[in-house]
Amino acid sequence: MRLRTKQLVKAVTVCFIVGIALYVVRRGPRKVFHLSEKCTDEYSKQLLQTLRAYGNSSTSLSRCTDDESKQMLQTLCDLYHSNKVDGNLCPKLCDEHSIQYKSCLYFKRGKKVMLMDWDNQNVILKAKHSSLDAFYHLLVKFQEGDKTVTHIPDIETFKKFVHDSVYFAFGRSHEFNKNELLKRMWTKDIKNVESMTLAEKESLWSLLQQDEFIYMKYFNDKHLPKVFGSCGHFYAMEYIPTGKILNPSILSLEENFNAAPWPNRARIALGFLDLIANLDNAYIDVMHLCDVKNENFGVRKDFSIVAIDIDMAFLNKHMEETLSQPNCTTDEDCHFFDCHGNCDMQTKKCTKDRTDNNLQAVCRKIFMGKNGLPGLLRYPPPSVYDKVTDLLQQCVTESSHNKIASKTVVYQKLYVLLSDSLSIPI
Repeated sequence: MRLRTKQLVKAVTVCFIVGIALYVVRRGPRKVFHLSEKCTDEYSKQLLQTLRAYGNSSTSLSRCTDDESKQMLQTLCDLYHSNKVDGNLCPKLCDEHSIQYKSCLYFKRGKKVMLMDWDNQNVILKAKHSSLDAFYHLLVKFQEGDKTVTHIPDIETFKKFVHDSVYFAFGRSHEFNKNELLKRMWTKDIKNVESMTLAEKESLWSLLQQDEFIYMKYFNDKHLPKVFGSCGHFYAMEYIPTGKILNPSILSLEENFNAAPWPNRARIALGFLDLIANLDNAYIDVMHLCDVKNENFGVRKDFSIVAIDIDMAFLNKHMEETLSQPNCTTDEDCHFFDCHGNCDMQTKKCTKDRTDNNLQAVCRKIFMGKNGLPGLLRYPPPSVYDKVTDLLQQCVTESSHNKIASKTVVYQKLYVLLSDSLSIPI
């Protein structure tokens, strides 16, 4: 039996909140949330099937060219000039042209990362999907008979969307009320949220479908890049390069000794340990990094470390949900990239517990050598060579179910050893 207009709008709105906030905005194809009990009518079930199909689809690879990038920016500005998107940086990008394109850094599976010049300062402009149409829109159109019905959520419903998006990104409650949260997450200064335009709401909604933006904008932490603002679905953030010391593949053996002396590498390693402690304690729960590689971290001038790519960062509840997968025969079946899981050999299902921690992932992928390349803690001074080698071996081989990496004995010993090594003559 065909639903009436009000019933259909209600069904779509319910699935908007439940389906999109829980599924599309969240984990993607690895984790399918069981929402069938929340979407009881036929229209809701069809929308849910669409969401699942979307999550299991992949975007084809594209070339990272200057022409393509400039055309993408022109399309973004066309959307802004036609009042379809907004953001505090749209005028600077599209009218004043104080933000200029420099180069394309990454374009894969729809994700776009560009290096921009903003008044002679490098910034990063990025989005999870290059096209606005790859995100779900607030404005919903559907057919009822011969008529096209358009539904736009009112401001109270939109505030709930914002609240629920952040809630489900974290897997738990947060400290702000709905009005405060909306003002915190939007990049334009607004005194009255009731006055937000559809373009502003559509733009914020596309940003809230990107977990990395949510983490960076909400926490505003020293170990995450600062978000300067946005235009449409693209957001601009602080540019913090990896640097030569953290990327030994671009250095010759002689340069490894001369350009990356032990004191500098030890300070960067201490910066990683500070980052790990921050991941354990600075957020509303432990944050797990599951894509640990050199190029995902930046080094500031004071040797502090910034996680510049956290598309695969999980707060603890979502980490447990991601690891809790069925059908395994070995522990390796339960690993999610650099976050290792455990297979229950009796039930043949993955448990929810991570069997390693952030420190062990950093030891494996950053501190120690891999794929024939030397790690960050390569060539330690003779006076600490054996101790550094032994501690790194302990770090990667010892079983640790302690998700609080900064509380482990290996962490504390490594921190003291690296600190003490800075006072040893090389």
